[in-house]
This record gives sequence, C-alpha cells and structure tokens, in this order.
Amino acid sequence: MREYVNEFGTKSFLLNYKELNFSSEEREKIGVLKRILETLDGDIETIDFGEEDDY
Repeated sequence: MREYVNEFGTKSFLLNYKELNFSSEEREKIGVLKRILETLDGDIETIDFGEEDDY
C-alpha cells in the first residue's frame, strides 16, 4: 500500500484500491476510509491531497 501511494498518490490509491491485491477485509477497511473522506470532503476525485500529481 505504501509503495503504491508513494508512487501514484493518495487519490489514485483511493480510486483504484479495489483493483489491487488486498484481502476482502483490507478492501472493506479502505472503503470505510474512502467513505469517511467523501462524507467530510466530497468526491475523492475533487479532493486536493496536496500531492504533486493532484489535478
């Protein structure tokens, strides 16, 4: 997870985590985190994570 986030960024990770090799429990936990962020800050695609590749 850390390597993916470091290479591609947080936004990309949250948008693509279901395609990565995680257990169903890990995917559910990441999904919960994603839903919390979306509840607090809006759609993941529009959140500025302050990373160089954020658009």
